Amino acid sequence: MGNVNACVDLRRDGDVAVVTLDNPPVNALKHEVRAGVSLALERAVADADVKAIVLVGAGRGFSAGADITEFGKPPLSPTLHDLIAAIEVAPKPVIAALHGLLLGGGFELALACHFRVAAAGTRAGLPEIKLGLIPGAGGTQRLPRLIGAERALQAIVSGEPIAAEEMLPLGVVDAIIEGDLTSSAVAFARRVVSEARPIRPVRSREEKLASTRADPTAFDAAAASLTRRSASQ
Repeated sequence: MGNVNACVDLRRDGDVAVVTLDNPPVNALKHEVRAGVSLALERAVADADVKAIVLVGAGRGFSAGADITEFGKPPLSPTLHDLIAAIEVAPKPVIAALHGLLLGGGFELALACHFRVAAAGTRAGLPEIKLGLIPGAGGTQRLPRLIGAERALQAIVSGEPIAAEEMLPLGVVDAIIEGDLTSSAVAFARRVVSEARPIRPVRSREEKLASTRADPTAFDAAAASLTRRSASQ
């Protein structure tokens, strides 16, 4: 049972706040989870002794995304968009500690964090295309800013997850964790603070898009190839 609400726990590890999603079996981002994380974030930001915040999922994975029982119902505040916006503007570094399988909104929540670390074996993806949908919480905008437009297009159109071993060289995560995920993520958070690494939201990163903007032919070719492949299936 969490101490923020039934689905979210907040504790201090020295100068690092640890926010844990605990909504079995897959930490779906139902309203109670979103509200709990939002409140935990507010408390951690208001605590002068907290220098960084780690967001982690309990159980077998970080988060498998939206709660399907909320589909078709009026959105309740905070929405996932609200939560993502709050994380991005947080004045303290927010580090997502990833493990297991994170999908859809779960991946988009991680992309909103300022830094990401992952346990070996983690896989992350945007599978909405397989349901005839497109990612709805900024994944189509943030992922290209981390891995480039062509590689992001492939991930979004195929819906296939990216493995941890590929995430690091691509730039999706900042480190692969060996050993205990939470304690290692806390140690990483302390390095971020001690090294005064800048807090830079993914949405503001432009470097990986520069080549495509200068010459979109490679992107156009990748899009055409994916279109032909889809038509032949």
